[in-house]
Amino acid sequence: KKLEERFVRLNIINFLKNKELVDSYIKNNINKKWCLSKLNSVIRSSLRAAICEAVYSKKVSHKIIVNEYTDIVANSVATKKEVDFFNAVLDSIIKQINIDYA
Repeated sequence: KKLEERFVRLNIINFLKNKELVDSYIKNNINKKWCLSKLNSVIRSSLRAAICEAVYSKKVSHKIIVNEYTDIVANSVATKKEVDFFNAVLDSIIKQINIDYA
């Protein structure tokens, strides 16, 4: 439990320190008609957490990150369409992170 708390705290700190970078990944991977604030709050928060984990935690594979956060959204968001949207956006972001941090 202490390890989970430490992980969550570190992920939040990384987000707060790098909010513009994290949000730019989302903005660059959603339809230009959308704005970040219009995203479902669970989807927006999950994308932010997944991006922070992918960029700042080298211990977890990106495939696991996508699977875990997609499961979180699937168990929190009502529609399959929203889960599919989340998965597609996160997958695209992870590919970009792999290029940026190769």
